[in-house]
Amino acid sequence: MKLALRHFSLGLTFSWTRPVLGSKPYAGGVCLRAHPFGTTANVASAETQHASTRPSYSRINVGKRRTNDNDKIYHLLDSVHTDPAVLDSVREAVIKLEEVKDGSCLPTHTDVTKPYVEREAQRTVPEDHPVRHVLTILGPTEGSSAHYVALDEMVKYLTWHDPSVQANRNHHLQQESKRPDLSIWTSVQDGQFAHNAAALLLLHSPNLETLTYSACPLPYRQSDADHSDPYREHILRTVLLRNNYGLLPEPHLRKLKHVRLLPERGIWYEDGDTYSHMDILGELRLFHRLPNIESVSIEGVEGHGGAGAVEYFPPHSSNIKHIHVSHSILDNYAELILTSKALEAFTYSIGGRHTRDGGFYSVCSKTMGKALWSQRTSLRKLDLDVDNIMSDDGDQGYERDVEDARMILEDYSESDEPYYRDQWFKLDEEISEGPLLVFDLPDTGDYGGSIGSLHDYEKLTHLSIGIQLLLGPSEMDVEYDLAARLPPSLEFLLLRGYTKGEHKRYDHIIMHFQSQRAAKLPLLMEVQGVDEVVPSTPMEPGRPQSRMFGSGSEEEEEEEEEVVYWRPEKRNEGWVEV
Repeated sequence: MKLALRHFSLGLTFSWTRPVLGSKPYAGGVCLRAHPFGTTANVASAETQHASTRPSYSRINVGKRRTNDNDKIYHLLDSVHTDPAVLDSVREAVIKLEEVKDGSCLPTHTDVTKPYVEREAQRTVPEDHPVRHVLTILGPTEGSSAHYVALDEMVKYLTWHDPSVQANRNHHLQQESKRPDLSIWTSVQDGQFAHNAAALLLLHSPNLETLTYSACPLPYRQSDADHSDPYREHILRTVLLRNNYGLLPEPHLRKLKHVRLLPERGIWYEDGDTYSHMDILGELRLFHRLPNIESVSIEGVEGHGGAGAVEYFPPHSSNIKHIHVSHSILDNYAELILTSKALEAFTYSIGGRHTRDGGFYSVCSKTMGKALWSQRTSLRKLDLDVDNIMSDDGDQGYERDVEDARMILEDYSESDEPYYRDQWFKLDEEISEGPLLVFDLPDTGDYGGSIGSLHDYEKLTHLSIGIQLLLGPSEMDVEYDLAARLPPSLEFLLLRGYTKGEHKRYDHIIMHFQSQRAAKLPLLMEVQGVDEVVPSTPMEPGRPQSRMFGSGSEEEEEEEEEVVYWRPEKRNEGWVEV
């Protein structure tokens, strides 16, 4: 029997399809309270009247561990059985989840918390409860059970904010004085509720168009010493992953267009001054195959996701058309560009934060050029601000990168099944086109330390780029006809890092370009960065060396200019009632 995942309730009545009013309430379900209305008919009547006054939302928010928000979330899910369209009004969701663990120096398993922990451990939900079947549908495939929270735990997490469970808990809490360890323990449980509830909210929002998503990608253990404790993959990530690859009984998020990926939350270095790690390619696996997905936006990250990060992605397998990466430093920019079937807009800018270890990933102009060339028939807008992290050895750096990449793949090929060829890679590989490595794409001309010619980018209308990436290093002897290297479709050009009179080579090329642009680029109406200087962004915010090593005097430190770090734009992300 095919189960319609969308129609279920966390309250009295559970149903796989739209319920018939007057059916018998589920007496042994998650909601353990007796219904105040008594008869089944009264229950149906009361629920119908309540549905007419229930608020609708265009934006929902899961993340802040506020009791009011959690109650609101629970009641929305609880309302699905009487009003399956209760979340149809939602167009935007903000999901900011934190790592769920005992992340405080204060212990949570103390003599004070022990009775609460034991009561929660003993609290049961009937084996035949429909919510178990729902979570089984979302749960692990065969052979993957070690990667998911146990089903019993999922059911209990979702019922943490059931009014009857909450009332019983509050009754006991009122008998205790306020203790930090109790507060931390309940906060951990609230976090578990949020992770599980967020997944179900998204599945029940069929008209969702915009998603702001921030969830710590790291697994966690109750004890670092207990290596038998299962790897805890958050259910939200599991749901999004399986939905993206069509492994749920029914497809969801069919109207999702825009995803904003935020840096991880709830772990170290959360001071806003350093780049946060993000497994960017791994995050794309949560959305990239959705039918209406258009854009992904990423800010303030360091592209290497650490151990277990996705390193290889089958090229041209993603439906994403617009990729915006700002104030970030990536090592996998080429792989990111190659993911899209038809990339229409690509932005990559650096700066605004410090790396955690003082190092950085450089950009090889030839690698960038070859990756973008693979998208030449679809690219409309290109914005690159990376001159200050470009490798300074031109094609030699490219050859070195090729050698390193080949060596790594050879090491992987010695195993029967390289680790990166997991089930998700294989599914994407079925629809992939082109070589896995950018280095296997053909050379399209003389790069000469530059990105190469853009003449064949037939749809490109807007180009913002650093002078070095476009023309190569200033000390080179190569002279380019810039107008001939740009596409006839170009309407807007911004050059970063060019200062008239500073480099003779650049001056000569720009002067010739100005004399030829009208004839060769008739659509080019606006050029910036020639008569006025548009600086390239520095790799990191200015920080005096004396301050970095603590050797400056107090007088010197007072005279030093304050370092200005990039901060994400503050947005109104709260609940919006229709």
